[in-house]
Amino acid sequence: DLDQCYEDIKADSAGFHRSKRANDIILHHMQNNLPYHDSLIPGFRNLYHFATFSIVRTTYDNISQTGANIISNDSMRLMISGIYDRWMNLYKELEERYLEEHYTSFIHPMTMSQLKLNENNVSIPRDFEAFGKSNTNIQAMKFSQNMFQQMMNYQHTLMNEIQKVIDEIDMEIERLR
Repeated sequence: DLDQCYEDIKADSAGFHRSKRANDIILHHMQNNLPYHDSLIPGFRNLYHFATFSIVRTTYDNISQTGANIISNDSMRLMISGIYDRWMNLYKELEERYLEEHYTSFIHPMTMSQLKLNENNVSIPRDFEAFGKSNTNIQAMKFSQNMFQQMMNYQHTLMNEIQKVIDEIDMEIERLR
């Protein structure tokens, strides 16, 4: 379960990185009054990474139901419960509060009102000049950049914590052999 969560977080982090980079590129064009160019299409395609992290916790739930005392190592038991009860729950909370709210309040309205689908079904601006002069769009994209960076920072910390637990479990298994 922890390995799967680790890989899911890693994939989400890559998505946030792509979206942050896309916002960087588009904002650079907007703030420097550069004209629209087809090279911006990948940026608009990756404008917002909307991830929904699903905590894989089957093993943890089984341990909780049968009694956490089946894990004799106290520090390991605390590490495992800390990952699931604190770290991952906070991650879901951040995702729900910030990512979903920002998307619903700012990105979705911007997309629906100011973007159109091109022949390849990729969203592009109806009028890039007007799009780039909108303070609301600029603020929404800057907030997206910041939010993606904050999520990547949290993911990095969470992945380190998960890796510590995985390493601790591996050492305990080796010790018991």
